[in-house]
Amino acid sequence: MKYKKVYYRGLNKLLFVIVPFFFLVTGCATAPENNTVLEHARSAVSQAQADPDVAQYAKVEVFEASQALQQAENAKDSETLEHFAYIAEKDAQIAINRAQEKKADAEMEAMSKEKDKIQLEAREYELEKARKEAAREAEEAALKGQEAKEKGQEAAAMAHEAEMARLQTQQEIAQKQQLESELAELKAKQTDRGLVITLGDILFETGKARLLAGTMLSIDKLADALKKYPTRNVLIEGHTDSRGGETYNLNLSEQRADAVRSALTERGIAADRITAKGYGKMYPIASNSHEAGRQQNRRVEIVILDEGESPEKALRKM
Repeated sequence: MKYKKVYYRGLNKLLFVIVPFFFLVTGCATAPENNTVLEHARSAVSQAQADPDVAQYAKVEVFEASQALQQAENAKDSETLEHFAYIAEKDAQIAINRAQEKKADAEMEAMSKEKDKIQLEAREYELEKARKEAAREAEEAALKGQEAKEKGQEAAAMAHEAEMARLQTQQEIAQKQQLESELAELKAKQTDRGLVITLGDILFETGKARLLAGTMLSIDKLADALKKYPTRNVLIEGHTDSRGGETYNLNLSEQRADAVRSALTERGIAADRITAKGYGKMYPIASNSHEAGRQQNRRVEIVILDEGESPEKALRKM
């Protein structure tokens, strides 16, 4: 019994030394990892806060990132710290991406308005030129009797035509802006090819061309807008990602473009206004090396052409 007591007493002393040492080593192993995660989050949030585009276009997102970072810094345990640090880093990246998207949209809108301004100035210049010519010819006509009078009438007619052309240009610009406003819910974007609406792959059954029921609300809004502007033609383009055979992708893209065309004609849009074309995988808008990019490439683009423009001129090259 005496030897047993000595043995247990020695064992207790050994445990008293080893256990604190174990917790000390464990703490040292996790602390650097936590510090690294937190530093990454701080760096990401700092980068987002320093970006002037984020300050202008993504205030809410960067605020959420800073709030998550603060919760990470105030965390009482490593699991909570890592959780909020991860959220802070991801929110910061979302803020940067959102700011880039909104900035690109704003620049495109500014370019569209500048184009309209240039067109109007060009028409007004031609009008002023016609007015001066008409005034000159009218003055000469007053000196040359009846012959001059007739020329003056012709000149007045030219000036009237020029004025009507200017008014028509203003009306076309107003209609264009009104159409953009009506299709804002469908995220229509003004491009050099016209007003473009993109229907994503999620609006179709996987690998098929049948429109899902949830798509019809968007089709209804588009049809209502097109009825108000009967002189604008429409080009519908089908696109796929790079997976699958070339013939299969081309057929699927054509079938999906035809499905949208049929949906519009069923809603009263004249068939001769609509041209449908499939391009398969020829015109990606994102990388096909990852699923997010492939999903963006699987799409149908609806191009509402400018006044009087023919769909044939807007077709892409095969």
